[in-house]
Amino acid sequence: MEQEIAVIGALNKHTILLPGPKVFIGLSGGYALYAAAGARLWGGRVKLVSRVGENYSREWLDRFKANGIDPSGVQIHSGFIDHRFFESYSDKFEIFTDKPISRFLEKGLLFPRELFNYEPPNEAEPPAILSPKVGEIPFSCKYPDAVLIGPMDYKTQYQLVNLYQSQGITNIGLELDSSYINPNLLKEIYELIDGLEVVFIQEEHLISLFKGERITRWSMLKRIAEGKVSHVVALRPLNQQMLYISAAEEKWVIPPYDSPIVDPSGHKASFCGAFMGSYMQGQNPIQSAINGNVAGSICMETTGHEQIIKTLPGLCKARAIVQSERIYKA
Repeated sequence: MEQEIAVIGALNKHTILLPGPKVFIGLSGGYALYAAAGARLWGGRVKLVSRVGENYSREWLDRFKANGIDPSGVQIHSGFIDHRFFESYSDKFEIFTDKPISRFLEKGLLFPRELFNYEPPNEAEPPAILSPKVGEIPFSCKYPDAVLIGPMDYKTQYQLVNLYQSQGITNIGLELDSSYINPNLLKEIYELIDGLEVVFIQEEHLISLFKGERITRWSMLKRIAEGKVSHVVALRPLNQQMLYISAAEEKWVIPPYDSPIVDPSGHKASFCGAFMGSYMQGQNPIQSAINGNVAGSICMETTGHEQIIKTLPGLCKARAIVQSERIYKA
């Protein structure tokens, strides 16, 4: 029987300002969608768990289903939710999520009506309204073979981990959220990740978590693994990763795939989804990381999640072979 993964996270309405004059306004996006596309790329069934407002496009939900992503776990809040999210990229693909008016003016572009009255999200306090309510998750999404929990407020992540661990599910991956990345909260983070199979953390958050300590990034990953975590992955810019395997104390570096970059939006979420989707189907963590890297490379070559899903299996396998020869032990 085909394995099933529940992907939990935010759904957004993206406006993306790319290098040069290229801009995309009002696209379907968000961590959950890109992660689901990454998981779907390597097979298996994908259930989407999220929370949206009444204003969220039903057409988008129908398209997710048509593309093999089951949206039955998407809770519809009886009211308006602002799903807008803005990203701008420099010529070197540095990301900015603030000052949208200035970013458009710098490129000589008209500011779109889509972003009128838009307020960038506060990283220190993620909007809990976008987090799914644990008590409202349907029965059909409570017993998957694996779970990926995306960045969101600490309380909801903690409740989700407890829910799925209480169901006897062991294949749980979680990406730490920037809102609680603080050296003073390390004890609380250990309580959150206790017994998880995989923890994902962005490199800049990793450095912030151990601020003031003169230790290497590998030592930082090992410290996270001390929270009884089997695998820890540092997500570096532009599709580079560091994988630490606790049991063998192995350190692996996955370099970026050599392909042109068009749009980096969502590539880290695509990696996480592909990693967990591969791992739940019996791939070892090294191969799962390679498959995740391949998903990230495909994501960066296009805009939006749909082209990721539509990628031919032969291309994925060919890239995985190339990356298997380039990955190396640190």
